[in-house]
Amino acid sequence: MKVLHLPHNVASKISITVDALNSKGIDAKGIAINNQANQNARNILTINPAAYSFLEPGKYFSVIKSFYKLYRLIEWADIVHWYFDYRVLHSAWALNHIRKLDKPAVVEWAGSDIRIPEILAKNNPYYAASFKEDYEYQYESLGHSRDMQQKFRAAGFTALVRPELEDFIQRDIFPDYYKINNRIDVKNIQPCYPAVDNKKPLVIHASTARHAKGTGYILNAIEALKSRFDLEFVLIENMPALKIHELMKRADIVIDQLILGAFGTTALEAMAYGKPVICYIEPELEKKTGESLPIVNASPDTIAEKLEILIQSPEMRNEKGKQGRGYVEQYHNAEKIALQLIDIYRGIIDRKKK
Repeated sequence: MKVLHLPHNVASKISITVDALNSKGIDAKGIAINNQANQNARNILTINPAAYSFLEPGKYFSVIKSFYKLYRLIEWADIVHWYFDYRVLHSAWALNHIRKLDKPAVVEWAGSDIRIPEILAKNNPYYAASFKEDYEYQYESLGHSRDMQQKFRAAGFTALVRPELEDFIQRDIFPDYYKINNRIDVKNIQPCYPAVDNKKPLVIHASTARHAKGTGYILNAIEALKSRFDLEFVLIENMPALKIHELMKRADIVIDQLILGAFGTTALEAMAYGKPVICYIEPELEKKTGESLPIVNASPDTIAEKLEILIQSPEMRNEKGKQGRGYVEQYHNAEKIALQLIDIYRGIIDRKKK
């Protein structure tokens, strides 16, 4: 089976999934348009047209060649696996090419591309308040989400949906879809559990969008706690992936986000490293994930309180770290999820042939 992953390497998902599928004997390739420094681009082709100028024809020609290769790979593939929005940069051309070829294809959304404020705000007052202020993804709306889903449905795509995004799927557009978990490369992350004798914990927080992540609340909590406890804090912004992982290995506590109500790749990677994670999980998602989720659930109202508990208890940090590692091994291991994807791909290809 030949599988092509494209075009946005959100949270390194293309690289992670291509590696996992190849380890299972699948011929998987990936292309990422405009890959970011904090994204792992191992074993995939990256195209960064914004880095080239029309005034440098030699360099720009290499981008044209890369896009030509992208279109040829779409023709080569038995099935296409798409990530995120269809409109960023030149990826809409690729979507149109897939539609014209009537190619078997799946789409896996990332969050802001189909998130619906009217739905999420009902159970998440922190998102509702943030959205009214300086929330970075103001384009989120019911209309935007429906447009996104309709475009992929019209192009013949099947939807892959993570639990935190399931409520946003429009059943009149996608009456049927596959459920799938987020995933990370667990096998290449060795756990470094927090030491139980460490009296000065390192707390880190990775922020790609300060308002959507609730970074201001986290900074306020850290400032208040620093006057009472001996701790080190690092805010991660605009760092390359390698540096982020180095900090995660050293960390004693990792804070993901306090606004969106769901845990992301940062939380999963931190748990794989054996670190306790603080994150806001909204009530409906908490019901879906069940009691086994080892994340410390904290909101903007409780972040200082929950962080203080972990700062004062190195034993709890160590225990939560071990629980987190076991959780991602069971539910978010890319190699396990690759087997699920292979079954999904085969089913879609077979139905397309009929």
